[in-house]
Parts: sequence; structure tokens; C-alpha cells
Amino acid sequence: GAWTLGDASGGVSFAQEDGYYIKIGRQVHAYAFVNFPTTSHSGVVQINGLPFALANEDSVRGGGSISFQDASAANNITANAIKNTQQIEFFGSTGANFTNSNFSAKSIYFAIHYYTAA
Repeated sequence: GAWTLGDASGGVSFAQEDGYYIKIGRQVHAYAFVNFPTTSHSGVVQINGLPFALANEDSVRGGGSISFQDASAANNITANAIKNTQQIEFFGSTGANFTNSNFSAKSIYFAIHYYTAA
């Protein structure tokens, strides 16, 4: 199915976004593309709208992979879904969150894999 990505940081409106998912039992595989607008907003990148909420268990915090991003050649960016939400955050190699301004006028393609409660 398709899913609509939204901004949970309250700071940006995506220039373009596209998302698809596959659900097998409790396992969800979500794939997306986001093109960020030009922005100086310093809030943490928080994408919401995952098609199903993650289970409320520490062990199911979803993880993902980045297939392309042009925001930073110096960082290994990771995607993490937050338990008991429908939200994703991005982190750099130092463990710090990426901000909207880090992705200003940039794009990211990613996949996230997680478990739902049912």
C-alpha cells in the first residue's frame, strides 16, 4: 500500500514525498523518498505517518537503511522508528539527531522495518 509522510517537527512542508509499504503479519517494511524544502528550521527531523504504529516494546524499535541521501558525505545517516508511534528520526555517525536545516534542499531515500502490536 501507499503511505503519506508528514512532518512531526512542525517546521517544514516537504517539497515532495512518496511512500509505500508491505505488511506481513506483524512485520512492516516501509519505503520512502523525501525532498526537503530550503529551510533554516533547526528542529529535529521527525517524519510521521508510518502506516501502522510500532509495538510498545523496546525490542521492536524499528531500524532502517538509507539507499541515497545528498545531505552529508561526512555522516553515516541512520533511520530509526520510535516505539509506540508512527514516527521516524534520523541520526548521524556521532549519535546526534539530524535537523531540518541539515536536509535543507536535499533528498533522502530510505527503508524502515518494524513490528506492530497486532
